[in-house]
Amino acid sequence: MSKRERKRGIAKTAAAMLLLFAAAGFIIYLILGGGESIKRIWRQMSGDESGELYYDGASGNAYALPGGSLAVLSQSRLTVLDEDGNEQLNILVSFTSPMLSSKGDYSAAWDLGGSEVILVDEQGLVTRLTSENSIISVTVNENGYLCVATDETGYGGSVTVYSPWGEALYKWYSGSNYILSARLRDESELCVLTLGKSGSAIVSMRITETQERARYETEDIILDFDFTGNGILAVSSSKLISLNKSLEERDVFELEGRHLEGYSLQEDFALIVAADYQSGGEKSIITLNSSCDELGSMAVSGEVLSISTSRNRAAVMTPGRVEVYDIRLQYQYGCPIQSGGEKVLVKNNGSVIVAGAYSAQVYTQDDEVKSEESPD
Repeated sequence: MSKRERKRGIAKTAAAMLLLFAAAGFIIYLILGGGESIKRIWRQMSGDESGELYYDGASGNAYALPGGSLAVLSQSRLTVLDEDGNEQLNILVSFTSPMLSSKGDYSAAWDLGGSEVILVDEQGLVTRLTSENSIISVTVNENGYLCVATDETGYGGSVTVYSPWGEALYKWYSGSNYILSARLRDESELCVLTLGKSGSAIVSMRITETQERARYETEDIILDFDFTGNGILAVSSSKLISLNKSLEERDVFELEGRHLEGYSLQEDFALIVAADYQSGGEKSIITLNSSCDELGSMAVSGEVLSISTSRNRAAVMTPGRVEVYDIRLQYQYGCPIQSGGEKVLVKNNGSVIVAGAYSAQVYTQDDEVKSEESPD
């Protein structure tokens, strides 16, 4: 064998070894850092999906529904899956406290105390933007406009309104009260929730003006609020408050000594979970319309793990089971669920997604029939 042939043989052997090491490294990476990727790829190749969606996540993910898709945010990755489980987006992030806000076809991923905001829809990435100051909260409206509340030196905070394309449109500063959150109605009316020494305030203004349009103040600590068709619904630890568009109080629903354990706000109704510790911690689930009139209520025994609402449905997840109701809490269907579910999300069509660290299970009314027909 000539020297040239020996050199060619050595080169081929070296190339083969490099390919082998690269393949081995990739497999080790998947096993150690992305074991769920192997499971997901194998199930997709074998056709064994069984109504499940697979992703690279972790315990403590944040979840949202941009349109008909599922968004999953961990400290290291943002994934968007369509209804068939196909990845529309899979990008690396470096978040300490991952959060997701959602409205309609859009979801905003952000890092509490961080600086990055990522806007997605059901098809994937829309825009990314970076804040100069630490983020307090982010909301998105049905048109994809963002309200980003941040710390601000010399102020109680500020709110910047961004277009879906990441263009800064308006900035509002809070004098001394601390900003908790902000929301934009349509593309014009900004409402900001603040907290001060004397209680909470909701301030309204148009983003084309510099002056406040209206203000509502209360000694209660308001936790959150959202727009209704004719005003605002605000929730505190002791009551639900209905305001008109001029931020005048219309109606109030008092919890009457019960402790608020959870809530979900929609345009036309709200769902709250309240516990009465004087009666042994018995829990009640209550739905109310935008005028704080009770639509329905029911007692729940045991732990309520997660709740979710859509335009006309409410879902309640308890250990081992998920149930779906209409807005008057009339039972629609229920299904047994596997352990490991962290969050329930209900779609406008009534189907639900129970999401966990590495996968999510989709349930429909047909699954209730299947579970009832299954042998014990």
